[in-house]
Amino acid sequence: MNNLGLAFYTVSGCVSKPEEYEGLYRKIRAMGYKFIEIGLSFPVPLPEYVKLLKDTDLKIMDVHIPLDVIKKDFANSVKAMKALECKYVTIPHPGSFPLNNEDDWKKLAKEATDAGKKLSEEGLILQYHNHHLEFQKYGSRTGIDVLYSESDPKYLKAQIDTHWVCRGGGSPAAWILKMKGRIEQIHFKDTGLMDKSKPIFAVAGEGNLDWPGILAACRECEIKNYVIEVDPNPYTPDPIKTAEIGYKNLLKMGLGD
Repeated sequence: MNNLGLAFYTVSGCVSKPEEYEGLYRKIRAMGYKFIEIGLSFPVPLPEYVKLLKDTDLKIMDVHIPLDVIKKDFANSVKAMKALECKYVTIPHPGSFPLNNEDDWKKLAKEATDAGKKLSEEGLILQYHNHHLEFQKYGSRTGIDVLYSESDPKYLKAQIDTHWVCRGGGSPAAWILKMKGRIEQIHFKDTGLMDKSKPIFAVAGEGNLDWPGILAACRECEIKNYVIEVDPNPYTPDPIKTAEIGYKNLLKMGLGD
């Protein structure tokens, strides 16, 4: 079984009022998605939001919560996760955390491990979602090397984003394999070129990434949770169309459930 999800960020620009969410959620479910990825903010009070999910037959795959929010508002974060019946908490970005040298990355690794340990005691799993900034080198190691080598794999998992690994100069397939044993979810996002110098976002399967290699790595690591996420891009300017193409391409890749 593969769990196929949509990062709500992909279509978030389609709603501006709380009453618009139900219609959009129904569209997402009609595409075939059973899961969505969200942040720790809701269009209506949490109990009403939980009811909205049930009414639209959607479940939460993971929740992006900044590390400083996890630390400062731990109890409410855990309360929300349990109400949503979701076990995956994802650090979406280092945020304001200073990352100027290897020691800063070591400190981030320690703080993430500490937060992951506390979350694990609540039955939750902490993940880190990469962008490309993690691939900056500090001496002989990149930030992402330091983060994962200096953190406890028991308490910090990886949510690899294929596009951002590529933009950082890494191999998505190689990084998936490198995280074997500590990766349970993955962001499927492609990379394309509109001119010779500027990479752009693209729907998984519509750009230039090595998808046969990525899929082989996913099978090797027994990944079951796949998230389609696409930032605004000139290939598919309509976010609803983007989400539809993403789901269809997951099926073409043999990831249907």
